[in-house]
Amino acid sequence: MAGTEAKYSMELLQEAERGNPAAQYAVGLCCETGAGIARDYTAAERWYRRAIANDNYDAMVNLAKLIRSANLRESVALVARAAACGHARAQYELSQYYATGLVTGVRNSIMATYWLKHSADQGFADARFELGVAYDDGIGVVVDHAAAARMYRLAAEQGHAKAQYNLGVCYEQGEGTARNCENATIWFRRASDQGHAEAQYNLGRCYSYGRGVPEDRSEAARLFQLSASQGCDVARVALGRCMWHGVGVPVDRDGAVHITRIAADHGLLTAQAALGFYLMKSGDSCSEMAVHWLKLAADRGNASAQTDLARCYDTSFGVAQDHVKSAQLYHLAAEQGEMVAQYNLGVAYEDGEGVECDLAEAVRWYGRAAAQGDERAREKVNKCKSLLEPASKRREVTVDDVSDPDGKDACCVCMHSRRCMVIMECGHLCLCAACSERLTAMGDAKCPLCRTQIIHEMKKVFF
Repeated sequence: MAGTEAKYSMELLQEAERGNPAAQYAVGLCCETGAGIARDYTAAERWYRRAIANDNYDAMVNLAKLIRSANLRESVALVARAAACGHARAQYELSQYYATGLVTGVRNSIMATYWLKHSADQGFADARFELGVAYDDGIGVVVDHAAAARMYRLAAEQGHAKAQYNLGVCYEQGEGTARNCENATIWFRRASDQGHAEAQYNLGRCYSYGRGVPEDRSEAARLFQLSASQGCDVARVALGRCMWHGVGVPVDRDGAVHITRIAADHGLLTAQAALGFYLMKSGDSCSEMAVHWLKLAADRGNASAQTDLARCYDTSFGVAQDHVKSAQLYHLAAEQGEMVAQYNLGVAYEDGEGVECDLAEAVRWYGRAAAQGDERAREKVNKCKSLLEPASKRREVTVDDVSDPDGKDACCVCMHSRRCMVIMECGHLCLCAACSERLTAMGDAKCPLCRTQIIHEMKKVFF
């Protein structure tokens, strides 16, 4: 093979010496990359310049990148010259120069998008992808998710892994195109097969929940492992969860702690919360570290961590017992819709631990937990209401009581805003607009009343 490369390089060199600009560019590329001959940047520059003398635009772009740190002005001039002559890669590179402020010293998103469009119109895949991102984020153009999805599709069909992943996200979230889980998995798989870490993670999630593919926890764990091995922290958290619970892989709690710790050290909020939980479940020897990680996550607003940290204060696990602090943390988590925190806050109000005893407040928080399916909370609602109401008015609480306790069409989660959102899968009209958004953002959303999984966008009704 080495002999073949040497012969090829010699023939190419001879052709370049005869003045063939394509050969001169190719020899420069070989010198720059060390393909077939010794790497020599000085020689690469020399051959690129000889090709440029013969108007070779590829050589202009490559030389511009080679000399950029040493001679930015000439680098910009070379790229601009090739771009003005209609060279697609040069147009893309010039867009990046404008986007990063290399042309004038100030970032210019409008000019960056202008050159992206020119490059994309010629079919340059990187430009199509970047233009899709510009439409998604409103960089240099008005936000247009449908246009973004079109650009992603064009680039994805050319084999662009990042575009394939982004197109999968468009289908998964129904942004810029109709929501379609099957199509989402198709594009996640194509990007995953090219080693795209986030696509591997998202495809793993699809297998975990059976979205667009049959549920397969073992395949999900395998994909999480692939993604985590490339440094994807959310995949590390997902794999840690599989290892902790033995889902798709054998139980390995030390391994779960180890891999989750890596993501937690990188500052990933969900990793810090999960690590705190794992350490809390690992016994007294880990209590101080458990509290450390739970505090980090709780201070950043993670509802699960706030709930678990409240338990630590309740039971003096790693901290001095403090029911007031516990109730405060339960309240923070309960306001975010955390069911366990809502129930435990109800207990606090019923028993007067950390807060003044208030059966009406207890009923309110038990009611929110009951609306999410907590049967213990439903029993507590009946118990507390029986203490509040005269004996002649006592009756069994129903789902309708929870979803509209005051007879004013209240949301079954926040219990004060008017319910106006219909869950298409089951037909329940039980959420206000704000709570529907929060529920959807949590992922794996389910109807608070019947626990039907929510797949389609909820519809708003007007009274």
